[in-house]
Amino acid sequence: MRALLLLAASLGAAALLAACGGGGGESTTGTTTRAFEPSADVIYSRAYTDCGSVNLVDLAHRYKVKPERDKVALAVATYWAKQAHGGDTALEAGKEGCYDGFKAAGR
Repeated sequence: MRALLLLAASLGAAALLAACGGGGGESTTGTTTRAFEPSADVIYSRAYTDCGSVNLVDLAHRYKVKPERDKVALAVATYWAKQAHGGDTALEAGKEGCYDGFKAAGR
């Protein structure tokens, strides 16, 4: 009987540790590499999606700029920042999102 109680206690403790995660680290579900204000996070996400899923030449054509990474990143960021009525923080978030999108797409 004593062995059964010890076994049950051990299994209970193991289940509790497994439920807690045991790693002590926080889960990251966002795409940003640094924290922005909420509206800037949306702009980051939009720019990341654009730059990660559309090729550079098509983005340049869409935003009417030369097909250069820096010019496209600025144009994409500017467009999304204006859509959200964001300021400098939104613009920076958009540029970072675009560069991260390029990187994720292997460009």
